[in-house]
Amino acid sequence: MKKNKQLINWSLLAVFIVVIGIGIALIFTKYSDSGNQAQNPAIGSNQEKPADEPEPTVSPEDTNPIQPEVILEKEELPLFTGDSDTYDKKQYETIEITPETTIEDKLKLIADHLSKTQFDGLPIEIQKIETIDGKKIAIINLQEKNASAEGAQAPKNWMNYLNAGSTGSAITLITLEESFLQKDLEGDWIDGIKIIHEGQAIEEMDHFPGTTIIYRAK
Repeated sequence: MKKNKQLINWSLLAVFIVVIGIGIALIFTKYSDSGNQAQNPAIGSNQEKPADEPEPTVSPEDTNPIQPEVILEKEELPLFTGDSDTYDKKQYETIEITPETTIEDKLKLIADHLSKTQFDGLPIEIQKIETIDGKKIAIINLQEKNASAEGAQAPKNWMNYLNAGSTGSAITLITLEESFLQKDLEGDWIDGIKIIHEGQAIEEMDHFPGTTIIYRAK
């Protein structure tokens, strides 16, 4: 009987020790988890942003910044006529042209201005730029107005300018030659002009040399 009582006591002691061990283990585990969360609060939690913090937005200016305006520089081309006393060229106007404009288009603008300001609106066509002996030669075609559009009164024609006496003819040639050749212009340009009338060569007249190549550089 005494022996059985001792056996029960030892069993109870063993159970008590096991319970104590389990309790210690649970306490250690709890403190270990608390320490990890203190070092890294994000672990084991689904943290949300405070409600008063709005989501960042991207403005259109951030994705599409305003591009600076590109201002194209313009160059000026002088237009000339002739002095009736000295026969020297004299500038009477300038026209603005962007550098990106082709040489042919620049010549067309010159032709349009000369027609309106010096030759009573008679059309001046830049027929083409052709290469002759390695030189770029612009073919200047002087055209007549449509007579039916002018009514009963006969319009001025190119013969009024090409064969207008020594002074008038000289002024006409100076105006066409100096304005189209732009002899003081630096950079790429034509090397000469050839003046024709209504698509045909002009015969030599008393005060006009007729169709021939007039070169920019003598």
